[in-house]
Amino acid sequence: MTSKTKTHVYHTIVESTITYAAETWLLKTKTVAKLNSTEKDFWRRSARISRKDKIRNTIIKQKKMNVDDIKTKQLQWYGHVQRMGRRKISRRSYEMASTGKKKMRYT
Repeated sequence: MTSKTKTHVYHTIVESTITYAAETWLLKTKTVAKLNSTEKDFWRRSARISRKDKIRNTIIKQKKMNVDDIKTKQLQWYGHVQRMGRRKISRRSYEMASTGKKKMRYT
């Protein structure tokens, strides 16, 4: 496959699958790091470079997933929810205040 085809595959399949329902995410630094590492893994595998080859990520083609795109989707979703009627479940759940503390889960 050519690099143009790989880039097309990335944008049409991989990126859309990874960012599915991103408008409802809570973007934390850990989430952004996972997105970036997944993207680097895709480009590394598409170039057939193993981690054992010890080639730095700066050498591998890096086209970072734009976190600003996810934030734009979140703002669009927020506007959509605000335009909804007050009786819609999505709007009520968005405006609902959480009560109590989140329970810690140990796995």
